[in-house]
Amino acid sequence: MWLYKLFLFSLCYICFSFNISAQKNTYSLSDLSFFSGHWTGEAFGGTVEEVWSEPSANAMMGMFRLQFDGNDKLYEFLLIEKTDEDIEMRFKHIRRGYKEMEDEPIILVLKNVTESFAEFASEDSSLIIKYNLVSANSLEVELISIKQGYTEVTPIIMKRKIK
Repeated sequence: MWLYKLFLFSLCYICFSFNISAQKNTYSLSDLSFFSGHWTGEAFGGTVEEVWSEPSANAMMGMFRLQFDGNDKLYEFLLIEKTDEDIEMRFKHIRRGYKEMEDEPIILVLKNVTESFAEFASEDSSLIIKYNLVSANSLEVELISIKQGYTEVTPIIMKRKIK
């Protein structure tokens, strides 16, 4: 009987281990290069600007700012990194004077990616960010925030800034 239990335990352990390793994503940072560049648009009642570096050395760097009447009001400094198991986006909101709004960075994990679409989500899926390259010079970003059962969707349409 104990041999049978040991066999079942071993079988369950192997199956569980296989499922965990099978769930690791196989995405690459180069899959996200479609949204690298300098983007501008209108959102939140002001002007937004977002800049992403090309993927390099297992990371992408990003910067976001929100302006009202030509004055910067909010910044985000973003980092997308390849970890052992996932690709993670980390960022903090920063007000003028470099006043951080969060003690710890917000962490989102890449959940889905195609040649022109990427979706990042928090562990509890209360925050989702989607990047959709509509055309070579048009990027749609969708912010989805879920709090206390209420879903808020904020679309941001940005155009590539060309010098």
